Amino acid sequence: AYIFARRRNVLFLFWRHVSGAAEGMEWLFIIVIGLLIFLLGVVAVAVHAGFFVDIRVRTSQSPNCIRRVAYKPYRGPYKRASEAFGAICSLAPKYTPFGIYYDSPHKVPAEQCRYIVGCCLPSSPGSGMLEGLLVARGYTVHTFPPCKAAIVTEFPYRSQFSLLIAPYRVYHALEKHIEKLKQVLPGGPFIEVYESDLIKYFFPIDNNADFYVPEVKIEPQQAEYPTGSGDQDHNLKKNQ
Repeated sequence: AYIFARRRNVLFLFWRHVSGAAEGMEWLFIIVIGLLIFLLGVVAVAVHAGFFVDIRVRTSQSPNCIRRVAYKPYRGPYKRASEAFGAICSLAPKYTPFGIYYDSPHKVPAEQCRYIVGCCLPSSPGSGMLEGLLVARGYTVHTFPPCKAAIVTEFPYRSQFSLLIAPYRVYHALEKHIEKLKQVLPGGPFIEVYESDLIKYFFPIDNNADFYVPEVKIEPQQAEYPTGSGDQDHNLKKNQ
């Protein structure tokens, strides 16, 4: 009876050990599956937002850049541009928003960086009520001359995550393209245009001085290759 009891205790301890190990393996399996699902979700979001999109940078003659616009000038860190974009999208949700960034945050203190934010208007005056509203809210209506030549590229605009990814992908590609040109380019503004499903980038290399609005004084020593909107979330609304 003693020996039988000893064997029964040993079998019980062994079973409890095996059961505990199996339960631990179950939890480990659940954790691994959860991590895999999380990673697949992250990859899916990144793919949809355009993280793996091939950035094709090119030099274009007479690109279809912004012309007639309403804008407001700003000064400060580019990450604050999200508030400016939110304001213009609320006032003119059906018009294409844009931003022009004049200074490199690598060379100019963040608080002194100059930029404008606004929306593109019809080529001929035809939205009098909207333009009157924008002017009353402090916006200036302005017409830029045609862009003669520019370095251009695009990035898909599919979600708010696209706005987080685009600055890092696009401006790195632009800088590499500029380096490959092996020629001295004039300092000047970078232009971002937010269409319904595409973000367009322009770096004028010919008549770049024409894209300085009256409120922004040309300072070539500070305006060389600005890196655009940086890491901010623009809080843009899709064009309706």
